[in-house]
Amino acid sequence: MQYLWKFILLSLLLSEFARANALPEKQEQWIEDRLSSGELIGMVIAGIKGDTVELYTYGKMSVKDPRPPGADSQFEIGSITKVFTNLLLAEMVAKGTLFYDAKLAELLPGIEFTNPAVGQITLQELGTHTSGLPRLPANLKMSNPADPYQDYSAKDLLDAIKTTRPDQELQKVISYSNFGVGLLGYLLGQADNSTYFEALEKHILKPLGMTTITTADTKLLLPGHSAGEIVANWHSDSLAGAGALRSNASQLARLFVPWLSQNPNKLVHNTSADLEIVTTSDNQPSVSRAWMVLGNNENKIYWHNGGTGGFSSFAGFNPSANEGWIVLSNSSYNITDFGISLFTDPPTQASASPTTVNQDFSDYFGFFAISPDFVLSVFARQDKLYVQATGQAPLQIAVSGEDEFTLLSVDAQLVFKRNAAGTVIQAVLHQNGQIMPAPRVAEDTSIQRLTEIKVDEVILNTYTGSFELAPGAVFQVKLEKGQLMVKLSGQTWLPVFAYDKDKFFYKAVDAQLTFNREESKVVSLTLHQNGANQTAPKH
Repeated sequence: MQYLWKFILLSLLLSEFARANALPEKQEQWIEDRLSSGELIGMVIAGIKGDTVELYTYGKMSVKDPRPPGADSQFEIGSITKVFTNLLLAEMVAKGTLFYDAKLAELLPGIEFTNPAVGQITLQELGTHTSGLPRLPANLKMSNPADPYQDYSAKDLLDAIKTTRPDQELQKVISYSNFGVGLLGYLLGQADNSTYFEALEKHILKPLGMTTITTADTKLLLPGHSAGEIVANWHSDSLAGAGALRSNASQLARLFVPWLSQNPNKLVHNTSADLEIVTTSDNQPSVSRAWMVLGNNENKIYWHNGGTGGFSSFAGFNPSANEGWIVLSNSSYNITDFGISLFTDPPTQASASPTTVNQDFSDYFGFFAISPDFVLSVFARQDKLYVQATGQAPLQIAVSGEDEFTLLSVDAQLVFKRNAAGTVIQAVLHQNGQIMPAPRVAEDTSIQRLTEIKVDEVILNTYTGSFELAPGAVFQVKLEKGQLMVKLSGQTWLPVFAYDKDKFFYKAVDAQLTFNREESKVVSLTLHQNGANQTAPKH
């Protein structure tokens, strides 16, 4: 295991540094595999038991700096910021500054809302993703995709809330919205006659002793990575409440003090109320005023994850077991399920993903053409529902209403239309203020043409490895939980399915792979796509 160290903190104060005992073998192997593959670069894990915190560090500071990350290494924590924003709302409500049911129309009296229903959205709805607002404001232009929020101003934010959701009914179900929680952070700063971060520092960070958490670039902030390469840090001002904070693991562990520590905390509001579930929705985690909730009865994990262009993070705790975990990574590789797996007795729901296919969504599977050259493919993969546009990566989608889905990584919605017989005949894409109808042009032709067969894992393992299609274009093939996964450089991992000996097909795109053998050994693969056959020798 690369660069494994353990730090022990008592009463959340650094008191000792020692060589670590390892995490359980399963988790150690998971980390080792992903460090070796380059999917992870560096990681710091904090295990919390009451007032004791143990820190474990793995990997390196960056692809250019082999030193291990340390106890003071800072990471972008992304959407874990939303927990802080909701705690700030709770404090300001307890101090009488605001009310949970305060409406946007009351807080923004100078704005005439294009959709009057938007003015009736409450602060609690903003914080719990039940406002009906889209994931991102439609006027977020992302002039620099590497740092997408840096130029988004308060004026832009107010213009967006003024004009959002014209002539649309607001779905009051859980539908994840950076727009909503970012707006909440802005309003809390305004109510405090300061900025979001100044209000957060005064009401939350200083009382909890979290003195080094910041939104600024510091010398301790690690470089972030995506696909093994260093990427730009993210910056945000008007949407800071949705994801702008940076922290090290030991400071972030103090976030659990109100629920795990025997020592009193200095927050004013009743923190036990932060754990009460306020809303639930099909195919989504339950939500409290501050946390997403996994499990039921006494065995609940309160958690949140985060992700930016180059970082992934997880924070969660089980108050019944007096146990918590922080996982911070300077890679965009999603570590949420790994974070859940660290708990001594995780709930039976294995995946912490926001949408899973636990009902039959096959009605929606198929191809929908916005134009002859721009087609949407809807399919399921590893118990999750996805849409993929021509030439783009697949994006996970979540139920937000009857025949309506929200894309989880972009500001867009898909609404499906049915004929009198109840058959889905059209998808309508709502994005950036545009409404783009897409008639159904075919069923999933790859599934119709090819029938999946079962292949033993021993045989599937013979296909794993690297295959070079061209300089800089390498197919990576791995076996994950019995599923063969393939990734071409710069693209996402996709599953492939066997339909004959050494032959596989994609469900996400119309393409097939043939693994070529010499004397029973796999020596290359051939990609069959768009009428062309391209062979990639094995490294």
